[in-house]
Amino acid sequence: MDDKWIAHSLTMWGTLVTTLAAGIPAFNPMLKLMFGWTLDPAWVGSMDEGVRAIIGGLGTLFGLAMIIIGRFRATEPLKFFR
Repeated sequence: MDDKWIAHSLTMWGTLVTTLAAGIPAFNPMLKLMFGWTLDPAWVGSMDEGVRAIIGGLGTLFGLAMIIIGRFRATEPLKFFR
């Protein structure tokens, strides 16, 4: 059985999507510090709170679905480096 490179893992991509969808507000200061990127607070603030919740919830559900499907399809162990 061959090892599978981590970037080809649906489970790992699902984990990334879920983490980003659930934690974007918490990542904003870190993104600014590390990369100079920031989410415009005026743009985020102009969105209705319900819309923000729906977007975050759908992103989280999509990521969780990727994790579950990826785990059911997994047949090879992961390796972190090619």
